[in-house]
Amino acid sequence: MPLHPVQVIAASKAQGNDTRETGTDTESRLQGRVAEVAARMNEHLQQMQHSLRFSVDDASGHIVVKVIDTATDEVIRQIPSEEMLAVMRHITDFDGLLFDGRA
Repeated sequence: MPLHPVQVIAASKAQGNDTRETGTDTESRLQGRVAEVAARMNEHLQQMQHSLRFSVDDASGHIVVKVIDTATDEVIRQIPSEEMLAVMRHITDFDGLLFDGRA
């Protein structure tokens, strides 16, 4: 089950701000804030000697996040777990058996 790295892009909607801004201005400010938060998170993770790896499970199409010990390159935690990914794969296999499309 190969996992492929993905780039994570975060977006949020400004709340409580009724001013009108151009889409490009708002987007560039949002990207700046996201980059700032990502840099702070990376700095914090480096201090803890941990890193995060994002990937997509080919069989289920779900995003997988792994917490990695940078000293040993060992997976400390995976979300969702391998067991949960297996359950999700099997659920999609059984969809055709449970619901055959006839009503």
